[in-house]
Amino acid sequence: MDSFIRALHLLMGWSACTGSLSAGSVLLGAIIFSWKILGCNALSWTSRTDYSRVGYRMTSVIDFAMCRRTALRYSVGLLVLCSCAPLLNLTSWTFAFDSFSLHCYLIYHAWKFHEDSGNQSSQELFRFSLIYLLALLFLMLAGKKYSSKDDKHEIAS
Repeated sequence: MDSFIRALHLLMGWSACTGSLSAGSVLLGAIIFSWKILGCNALSWTSRTDYSRVGYRMTSVIDFAMCRRTALRYSVGLLVLCSCAPLLNLTSWTFAFDSFSLHCYLIYHAWKFHEDSGNQSSQELFRFSLIYLLALLFLMLAGKKYSSKDDKHEIAS
């Protein structure tokens, strides 16, 4: 539920700034949602004994394999989602190429967590997911595609 709330905040901010919701806003919301699910699965793995002790029914407590599969699935999903950004005119195609190695490294960490399922691999995945989001948003900003309306506004200023 927390992941949905964070994505909803992004959609509210987008609509407040632009006055509408577009496919780009939904895509950004889906990216934040997917990143949050991935990070939560990795982070909850290290604390699963504590969650179990206090009665939280987390995926890392109930179904170990599903927790690891979900992290891997969402890491691949992030690659697919970010590949859609140029198709929706949110970014240029250079973003898709520039971010590819970043996605591959995230998938590598998620695969290690899926196969090893140790605390170290889950911590590495979580730590890299933090760096990943910052780097991804920076690359999105650097690869932002400007519409002709934006260009006209910049020229007039």
